[in-house]
Amino acid sequence: MNKKAFTLIELIFVIVIIGVLASVAVPKFNKVFENSKISVVNGFLSTARTTFASSALNYYDLNQNPINGSQLENFFTLNGNDVVYDSSAYGSYSLKNDDGTEDIIKLELNADTRTLQIDIDCNAYNTSALRLKCKEFYPNLVLQEFISY
Repeated sequence: MNKKAFTLIELIFVIVIIGVLASVAVPKFNKVFENSKISVVNGFLSTARTTFASSALNYYDLNQNPINGSQLENFFTLNGNDVVYDSSAYGSYSLKNDDGTEDIIKLELNADTRTLQIDIDCNAYNTSALRLKCKEFYPNLVLQEFISY
């Protein structure tokens, strides 16, 4: 007997296998997505920490004048999809959440005290899974750090 088509049992079996594979793959994909969001924050923070101090010193050496009154963008530029620069006061960079309403990280220059203030707010994430993942890296949920130059 020649078989020219799949039987209903064979089709159901294939659909069940695809469903099992999908049920395993989707949670893994969500974890990768969460890790990538936190990696963006870590990269943003790492760039700010390492670049700012040396850039501020170079700026001071090249211009031979105090840094007071300077804008943060004179020292370094941060680019990205959710990165926003605010030129009020001495300037600040913010990494916004997915809907652009809250700051996950804010870097703010205070030229009078010669510090870069870094604020991390894990509560700014839109989902509880991302807030928990952020809390693994930054247990205080709201972290404030100062870098002097």
